[in-house]
Amino acid sequence: PGLGLTLWLPPGAAASDAPSCDPQAAPIVGGSARLQRQGQMLVYQCPEGQFPYPRPVRECRSNGRWSPLNPPGGRPLAKAECRAIQCPGPLEFDNGHFHPRQPRYNISQTLTFECFEGYTLRGPHNRTCLPNGKWSGGMAICDDGEGQCPDPGIPIGATKDGQHYRVEDRVRYRCGRGLVMFGSKERTCQESGAWSGTEPECRDPSTYDTPQEVSSAFIASLSETVEVADPNRTTSENVKRRIRIEAGGSMNIYLVIDASDSVGEGNFSRARDVLVQLIEKISSYGVFPRYGVLTFATDPKIVVKTVEPESSDADWVSTKLGELKYDSHALRSGTNTRAALQAVLNMIIQQEQDEIRKGHKVAPVANSTRHVLVLMTDGETPLYPQTQLHPPRAGPHD
Repeated sequence: PGLGLTLWLPPGAAASDAPSCDPQAAPIVGGSARLQRQGQMLVYQCPEGQFPYPRPVRECRSNGRWSPLNPPGGRPLAKAECRAIQCPGPLEFDNGHFHPRQPRYNISQTLTFECFEGYTLRGPHNRTCLPNGKWSGGMAICDDGEGQCPDPGIPIGATKDGQHYRVEDRVRYRCGRGLVMFGSKERTCQESGAWSGTEPECRDPSTYDTPQEVSSAFIASLSETVEVADPNRTTSENVKRRIRIEAGGSMNIYLVIDASDSVGEGNFSRARDVLVQLIEKISSYGVFPRYGVLTFATDPKIVVKTVEPESSDADWVSTKLGELKYDSHALRSGTNTRAALQAVLNMIIQQEQDEIRKGHKVAPVANSTRHVLVLMTDGETPLYPQTQLHPPRAGPHD
């Protein structure tokens, strides 16, 4: 996140016309570095459990020097270094106590939670700091069961405003300094006894999701949203189930592919092919969501809109994906992730307006439909500020 710099070459310029920077002049202590974009970008890599500080990427400037290493609120550093990933510490814990009390915790350290008399612990008694900067298990909560909604708890690294859990009562969360919130900043107690939105989480910028976490969250999201076709049923029975799924409008999947200069044609083609396989896998389960497809560089280009009737036709969407060309963004090849995400939001708004025009008496798309966003990107420094992405969650507001 933040404002990055992209080096633009004049149309038709050769790589030799660009400035040259010596990678040996920008080492990283405890890690390794590799060149990208024809020597114009240096990417740092660290062992598991560590991250490049103060930044993972440096760019070759016109004066033949690498971009400076500016830590947050500090003076530029002479060398990058690999630092140990740590987990944030709790800022608040209602109706109980925890130990040990520290501002940050090293990998493999354990937090122990205990409740005061009259309160029951929901969640794990112990949580361990993992190599990716996240805590094991779910949220630990001390609850007396008096509210119409259960105590929503306080994520590690966050503070909470709101102590009443009756219908229409709200709680609001804020993350500690330097942490980023994923999930809902505000939640409302509903008549059903459940909280609106999704459980929040406060993460350090060095924190990341493992492939296993992403996979399990995505599968859980699918299984909770739709029914899976039964191979023992007849084709007509499965078609009827498919119609029920589509009529509910229960899921949209947005496939967003980075086609910027740093990605390269080979990686773009591989990302495109992976998404085709993903669609095939999802449809093999008898799941037929609506798809939105777009590519982006400096500007986004929408290929498939969720309002199109064919957007739930897996074969049609796969064909559209297969026709994508990397060079369609050749003249404007920056990285504007923010504009791509705004295009997705516009699709959601357009779909809701379309349903209203058709006279459908349904809840707003933003509330009634689970939205899954798959972003295929190399994660290089963007030309414009990025918006934080939220991983798939098992809740109706994803």
